[in-house]
Amino acid sequence: MSQLDSIARLLEIKDSNINFFKVEDLRTVRSGVVYHFKVIHARLSYQLFRCPHCGFPSLIKNGTTLTKLRLTTLNGPMILLYLRKQRYFCKSCQTTYGAKTPIVEKNHSLTRGLKSAVFKLAKQSLPVTTIAKIVGISASSVERILY
Repeated sequence: MSQLDSIARLLEIKDSNINFFKVEDLRTVRSGVVYHFKVIHARLSYQLFRCPHCGFPSLIKNGTTLTKLRLTTLNGPMILLYLRKQRYFCKSCQTTYGAKTPIVEKNHSLTRGLKSAVFKLAKQSLPVTTIAKIVGISASSVERILY
């Protein structure tokens, strides 16, 4: 078992289409405050044989898009997942599609695990600002998740 497979198990990412290839530390300074992140680089790709829109087998790979996902922390620095999602293009109906994964909803950057952590902390009747500090997101994001 490689070290990157252990990272996937530790973060409870069970999608077999995600391939991890690098982990790094990132430090940024904003308004005099130093933020420390763990950044995990990964790629999401799988083979599509038919177009989801028209059904013809005329799909080709059409580059990737970078999405920056927030994962739950492990009592330490914030963890970001830089996920390169495969794009597909259908030659018959001229539409494009992106690869999908069950760890995050379409067009979202907060993972389902992070949202469930917010719900667990809310069940303990903690204030929204406290939940936001523990999880590492803004208070308005916590409110949006809860309501």
